[in-house]
Amino acid sequence: FVYPGICQVAFSTVTGTIMSPNHPDKYPDKLNCEWMIDLGPGYDVTLTFHKFNLEKNDDCSWDWLTVQAGNTPDSPEIIRACGDVLPPDITTSGAMRIYFKTDNGNELEGFHMTWIANGRGQLTVKTRV
Repeated sequence: FVYPGICQVAFSTVTGTIMSPNHPDKYPDKLNCEWMIDLGPGYDVTLTFHKFNLEKNDDCSWDWLTVQAGNTPDSPEIIRACGDVLPPDITTSGAMRIYFKTDNGNELEGFHMTWIANGRGQLTVKTRV
């Protein structure tokens, strides 16, 4: 299933938040979600995970999330994750594609992540709140 506006979104903003559908409640089964972050050439995108809990198996083939460097399904995969270990921050030079797939059982709370995009060559100062 696809949830338009929640689960199939293209972003072109400098910062933002992505959460699994229904987060922090259980995500639905049979999902195919795609989020694209693309501000055009000259931007690096950094993704930070704040919560992460997906159904786990050895090869992450039941419920999983991938992050790719690029904006197409065949873009290079940076990470494929499942389980409850918080993935590290991920940075791409240019567009980032995030894909989330679930099977038909054992739904969990899912994920919450944020991104920030910086123009290359710009100085940025991060402050913690």
